[in-house]
Amino acid sequence: MEPCGRRPASRVAAALALVGLAAGLAACEGPSSPPPAAASPSASPSQGVDATPVPLPPGVSVEVGQARVEWGDRIVRVVVANESAVDVVVAAAQITGPRWATPARSLGSATAAPGGSATVRLLLGAPRCEQPEEADVLTLELDDSASPGSAPRAVLAHGIDASADPDDVLTRRWAEECAAEAVATGARLSWSPRLEVVEVVEVVEGVEGARARLTLWLDPVPGGPLVEVQAIDGTTLLSPVGGPQWALGLSSAAGGPVAATLEATPARCDPHAVAEDKRGAQMPVRATVDGVAQPVFYLPLPEAAREALHAFLGQACGWPAG
Repeated sequence: MEPCGRRPASRVAAALALVGLAAGLAACEGPSSPPPAAASPSASPSQGVDATPVPLPPGVSVEVGQARVEWGDRIVRVVVANESAVDVVVAAAQITGPRWATPARSLGSATAAPGGSATVRLLLGAPRCEQPEEADVLTLELDDSASPGSAPRAVLAHGIDASADPDDVLTRRWAEECAAEAVATGARLSWSPRLEVVEVVEVVEGVEGARARLTLWLDPVPGGPLVEVQAIDGTTLLSPVGGPQWALGLSSAAGGPVAATLEATPARCDPHAVAEDKRGAQMPVRATVDGVAQPVFYLPLPEAAREALHAFLGQACGWPAG
């Protein structure tokens, strides 16, 4: 645990706005520090509490991340690390900023004990797809009602910089969702509900006997921009036959529905890794809208196709039945 008044160099150094910080954390500022203003008991992140920027409470830091298993559910995680001497109770949290039309809101509370950490899960809000000019802001609602003489709620607003989001999770999710939104203005993309399994006689990339065929449909949106789908990348479960991606060349210029068939072999055959895979059925799309290349976004296979995919892997890889 770090002494009062010190902050580890690896911790986030961005400015914060704080109202009514818990008395146990404020004590680390020393007797000469002015006491923070008391927060209203009903204060919450959604109320946009006005506050003066102050340093991050000693020993407390935050970091944004995302678990692969929660990618499809649009959930991000905020880890609150606590090297102070008191509990840090996060009653609620949200992420806001100019590139989000609605805030990401927490799905529950969490408590970081001294010397430990806690994870707060947040459901992403709807993106606002213009070029962002400001960083996102994480707002934490701290519950210090158990500390005598302290306010029951404290609101902490924290600018999210590269040190607080080292994997650039928020930017990548925003870019992916805006790319999908831009494509959807000019074309509806969909997979056929099932994949086809075909037998082959030659050995292809170490796998003999079966390939999977998936069909991608592009249906133009009347009056929308020109959409072209150049390629689909391989995934952790599926490898394109003959290269690292499927070259498609689908275009909404056709004026009606068009389709392309993707032929695949297993990308891996270890049953344990396949069983635990979380993104193998999320197909990475490379497209342009009115000639402007979009960030890669993901088009998931439908449920029936995902089930058939696992059956295909078992067949192609020669796993024992059952």
